[in-house]
Amino acid sequence: MKQDKVLAATTLFTGAELARRATVKSSQPKALVDQPDGPLLAVTTKSVVTIPLQEQDLSDYNTLVINLRLDSQFEGSLVTRLLCSTRSAGMTENDSYASVLHFNQPAPWGKSWQKLVMPQVNLVPTGFGDGWKNVAAIELNVHSRLDQGQVVLGDVELCNVRQPGGPRMSDEELLAALDLDRPGLKPVARQVRSGNTAAAIAAYAKYLRRKKLPPLSGKPKVNSHYRQHTPDEICRHLIMEQQLPRKIDWHCNPIGYLEWNHAFNRHGWLAVLAEAAIDSGKRQYAREVDRLMASWMDQNPEPVGHNGGLDPAWETLSTSCRIGWAWPHILHLAQKSDEIRDRTLIDISKMMHAHAEHLLRYWGHCNWFVSESNAILTCAACYPEFSRATHWLDTAMERLERELRAQVFADGAQFELSPGYHMMCADLFHLARVRAEHAGRSFSPEYIRRLDGMFDYVLGITRPDGTYAVPNDAGCALQRGSGKLVEVGRMYKRPDWLWAGTAGAEGRPPRNVGTIHYADAGHVVMRSGWEADDRWAFFDIAEMGAAHQHEDKLHVDLYAYKTPFLIDPGISSYQHDPVVDFFHQSRSHNTIDIDGRGQWRRHSGDYKRYCSSSRGRNLFSAGKLMDFAQGSYDDVYGNEETGPLEGMVHTRSLVFVRPDYWLVLDSVIDRNAFAGKAKARTVEAFWHFTPMHVRTDSEAAIVRTNRLSHANLELVFRGDWQQAELDLVTAREEPVQGFLAIDMEVKPATCAIARLKRPLPMHGATIALPYATGSESQCRVSSQPLTDSEGQQAGLAISVERADGLRDLFIWRHTGSQCLTFAPADNSGENSIPAEAANPNIESDALLSMVRLDRDGQAVAAAVTHGRRLKVGERTIRGKKADLAEWQAGPKKS
Repeated sequence: MKQDKVLAATTLFTGAELARRATVKSSQPKALVDQPDGPLLAVTTKSVVTIPLQEQDLSDYNTLVINLRLDSQFEGSLVTRLLCSTRSAGMTENDSYASVLHFNQPAPWGKSWQKLVMPQVNLVPTGFGDGWKNVAAIELNVHSRLDQGQVVLGDVELCNVRQPGGPRMSDEELLAALDLDRPGLKPVARQVRSGNTAAAIAAYAKYLRRKKLPPLSGKPKVNSHYRQHTPDEICRHLIMEQQLPRKIDWHCNPIGYLEWNHAFNRHGWLAVLAEAAIDSGKRQYAREVDRLMASWMDQNPEPVGHNGGLDPAWETLSTSCRIGWAWPHILHLAQKSDEIRDRTLIDISKMMHAHAEHLLRYWGHCNWFVSESNAILTCAACYPEFSRATHWLDTAMERLERELRAQVFADGAQFELSPGYHMMCADLFHLARVRAEHAGRSFSPEYIRRLDGMFDYVLGITRPDGTYAVPNDAGCALQRGSGKLVEVGRMYKRPDWLWAGTAGAEGRPPRNVGTIHYADAGHVVMRSGWEADDRWAFFDIAEMGAAHQHEDKLHVDLYAYKTPFLIDPGISSYQHDPVVDFFHQSRSHNTIDIDGRGQWRRHSGDYKRYCSSSRGRNLFSAGKLMDFAQGSYDDVYGNEETGPLEGMVHTRSLVFVRPDYWLVLDSVIDRNAFAGKAKARTVEAFWHFTPMHVRTDSEAAIVRTNRLSHANLELVFRGDWQQAELDLVTAREEPVQGFLAIDMEVKPATCAIARLKRPLPMHGATIALPYATGSESQCRVSSQPLTDSEGQQAGLAISVERADGLRDLFIWRHTGSQCLTFAPADNSGENSIPAEAANPNIESDALLSMVRLDRDGQAVAAAVTHGRRLKVGERTIRGKKADLAEWQAGPKKS
């Protein structure tokens, strides 16, 4: 194996100097560990250590080494950043370099000292750094997912290291790694026994060109944020919207954004060129693939003694994406074109071996681990002739079986609760299935069943227009269709998957038109049907998710009449930017803030809770008249600047009055009030519209879209929300508000804010009324508080007088458990519910009851959920404590 050569080394500062000079930001007090040369700094997880530098020019060196020791075994990692004094144009913070190294890899460390080696390529720049010439400080951030632990920090060193060209494996080592007893390798074995390495390599190249490869699965996976270039443009090195020089530097970063050169080194765009070479037979395309592959391998020898950090070439996720999705296309091209030279093909084989071994030694979490395991399996399926291939295959299949059970809930949702990463994992699990079958192996029936459930989940959250909900880091909003659903829909003859994958262009939607509660995921989808004009809602009552988290609990999406009206903003990138940071906060979602503070579940660091099932934590019922779902946010509000605000509880119910409109019922209580600490709180509800014209009618307490000749939506605020101040914000930079991630970029869009300052509790209803034509919904909505037998406000009566002449009456019990009575004939006041002699008195002990009256004031339908009794005049509907009971009158006799 070719080795690195250390040309120079120095100690930047000793552990004792670090302990004296560093500042520590941590919830735990700074600790020192006595040593002969002076005390060393010991920090717990969730600590950030910053060491200012006196000598800022580190450009004579290209490798940073951190010495540390774990006082106990725990799962964690060290994020290292070099903070520069420069700031590139267009950036919102100073330039920096960052890397991540995990503890206890490739094996448990014990209590011995470890050297965490970080070559310059592992420390990926944000901005346009100048090669470590202006480093102002080093920041060490100690992370842990499950356990608390302590890290002792020692010397910080600098080295100048010269790497060889890749691959590191010699021809002799490659031949030694082969199982020469396999059928088809006899010519190779004969030359090896005769000692003729060159002839053996030539014979192996012939074998590589004719062996059976796993079938390709779908088109090359390319990054959707960048325009897909033509093969001729790629040959001119116009790649991912950047014009690169003839000689490519594989660590270039022309836009100063780390995800660009990660995608660049994952080679999806290169696989597109390989496919074009196969499809067209144009030799110049294959020649360029050969040149690019040879160039990449020469510049990127595999890491030795470290996990690759954030190196775009060898970060374990990039490593696995390259193998899982890109290089199989290049192997197929090599079997069809002699423009891929024997030497290139041989070096690819060496690199495939290096990829598999690298991913066995080092690994990530969540979707990373799935991708890494699939890549190991792919190496085994593509190269069964390697002696290690059986071990690779066994290890990968065991990992994937375990991870599918651990990461995918019984309802089909992957535990990151991010549809983008969910589909990435579903794709990977499916690729592994196909490639294992090529290798003569099969996954378990449970694996196949749960994998099918993953595709069913994406189908279930799809809107009638073919777009889907995007909680957490799911990418940009309003993405349409899925190439993977198209592929598996055709492969397994599932017309419903094909329908969702093609956004309705092919296949057919499911027959089921009802509401779906994903009880483990904590997602509820309410729909009237699958046609473009149908109504659809998404309600997020989930835990935070295992990764890629947003503070978005109790968020609501609404769609009607071919129009997504209210949506999750999605996320545009992972760039350090105020707008991107905003996309993670609750104020970018359709939920609430209190006293200017948003949800702050991340404050707890409770990873087990983040990735756990929501089953049993929420309320849900569904029927023919209405659907009901309820969840609560009972955690900290706040942020790093303000600190935590505790004791606030937001409970939200979403009610779908089928098939027409919705009620959003909000209760906010302050547990501190019960200890005599009640104070006025500012509660803000945010409603994020897709880009469209929105107006407020403050006197009527209505927010209304204003789209001439198009469908519209009214939000009518009643209960305590009726007294709220209404505001519209678009594209505000400070504080950030009024943006969406859409069409692969950040765009302005209107956010409506209902702002109410009052002592808690508060109980408000927002009635969402979509309508296909006209300038208003022509519905009249009113409400009045209801008291219990002790005279305490315990509920809200809501009336919706509909344009079709029907009237829907609701009793919402937000407090206590007593039976509430609503007598329309006793109503009075400007905002009270109109009384008519025929209107029956209503009594109910339920959380929510609904009664529908006809034009004559006669009850024609009723529903009760999470209660035992609803009395409408002389009629009683018996309910169930945790279910929905409905009644509907028969046709009137003539």
